[in-house]
Amino acid sequence: MMLARTPVCLCAAILAVSSFLPAQEPPPRPAVLVLGGPTLDPEAARSAASALVSPDAELLVPPIPAADDPARGAFLPAGAHDGDLAQDLAAAYRLAARQVVRELLAGTPRRPVRTVIAFYDGAPVALSLVRAGLLAPRHLVLLDPDAPALAEIEPPPVPEGAAAARPHIDVFLSQGAVPELESRARAVRAALEKWSVAPRVFVADLRGAPLETIAREMAWPLRGLRTVRVSPDALRPIEPAALFGALEEVDTVFAGELHGNAVFHRFTLGLLEAMDRGTGDLLLSLEMFERDVQPILDRYLAGEIDETAFLAAARPWPSYPTDYRPLIEHARRRGIPVIAANVPRRLAARVARDGSEALAALEEKERGWIARDALAASPPYRARFAEVMKGMAAERLERMYAAQCLKDDTMAESIHDYLAAHPEIRRVLHVNGTFHSSFGLGTVHGLRARRPDLRAAVVTCRPVANPRAVDLLLAEPQDDYLVFSAEPPPRPRPERHPTVAPMRGMPPEVPQGLPSAPPAAAPARPTSGESAGSRAGSAG
Repeated sequence: MMLARTPVCLCAAILAVSSFLPAQEPPPRPAVLVLGGPTLDPEAARSAASALVSPDAELLVPPIPAADDPARGAFLPAGAHDGDLAQDLAAAYRLAARQVVRELLAGTPRRPVRTVIAFYDGAPVALSLVRAGLLAPRHLVLLDPDAPALAEIEPPPVPEGAAAARPHIDVFLSQGAVPELESRARAVRAALEKWSVAPRVFVADLRGAPLETIAREMAWPLRGLRTVRVSPDALRPIEPAALFGALEEVDTVFAGELHGNAVFHRFTLGLLEAMDRGTGDLLLSLEMFERDVQPILDRYLAGEIDETAFLAAARPWPSYPTDYRPLIEHARRRGIPVIAANVPRRLAARVARDGSEALAALEEKERGWIARDALAASPPYRARFAEVMKGMAAERLERMYAAQCLKDDTMAESIHDYLAAHPEIRRVLHVNGTFHSSFGLGTVHGLRARRPDLRAAVVTCRPVANPRAVDLLLAEPQDDYLVFSAEPPPRPRPERHPTVAPMRGMPPEVPQGLPSAPPAAAPARPTSGESAGSRAGSAG
């Protein structure tokens, strides 16, 4: 009888104890500091910033102190002339911003600011708060900052032996015309490179546009992403941090990108940072550099040559400064080896033009830049390639497929050979276009053929208009993880000299609703050096 009553008594005891426990507080809303400077109306700053953050974010907007309001430590002397008044206003605003941050940090629970949005004169205020140690944001978003003002502020010192936690910085320049905007972009980037590995600078001539319109233009690259785990029965959302943790269980991670997708490039940098445990067992492998430039890449990573010499000799992709420089600079700073994994483009183009027979005529030195064995080809890969290259003559299709597989085999062999020569390396991040790794084909298949015990995971970028609106019940299962990444339809290229330097990937007008998919166009005829990925949207 006692045994039968024990569970009831135990439940009653638990309920009795729990009644004395304090109710759990809901998690705090994410705090975003919005700095408009001493002249921008705080409500205008708040309204514009709301277009750049999630709906649940709490926007903290410091007030502009009045001339006779010493409550926040901001006092303006009566009768000050215009020059002094402007300086005093700026100083008063900085003090008001500091007090807002101090009040936030003193609250319970303590709430650090992870994102700062700074318009105009608010940008140097943001840096000064970071310099003072009041802020340690992960992301800074700056609109039309003054480059000389930014250059005057030094980042906070880093304790000896500690790694610098550098924020991601996105800058938007909207007031000016070419070439004024381009020169300003260079100056701003130079001023901020001491603060961030590779600040991104977007430009668009939007003179006369209201601030809210400019903010909607800014929102495109900041729209975000949605990460999903692919299981046999369903696609299930997974937070990026949990995804990074799950990838600890594999040897090699293939990051399949859509070349030029700014949001996924940021994700890839976060993935590299998460995989970097500082234990000397990580390798970064890149499609974007070719085998023959490996010595140049090694010299740059070792500090033997400067960046100018490196870029002059390494044939970087045009988007290197924004898309791949962050990866290289992180690896350089942290001592992570990087391999230039791909076949030289000119050799792949030769195969695409003349077929695999062209390899027989290669010089001895050139043979070292291509894979020794052809293992990447497979019937499913051939079928996918033919589908993408639909309508191409059969003979030409085979030459193009041979060139595609040559790239895959060379990248797979580059990784295999490095691992064989360096047993201390236990984990690899390989970055390539989606076609090279999707469905476990291409480079993945080629590496598995060389290393049958390989534990690999494929993370694939899938661009969509709105990641949060994707119906996971209808989405096609693909690979191990999907990253639904926001990217608007590209602007048409101007035929002659542009009159506007567009913000990267931004349409001329951003609609109030969600952007619609671009209309289907007739497939263009590929060139002799074109890959299946480039035919499918710059994915390979």
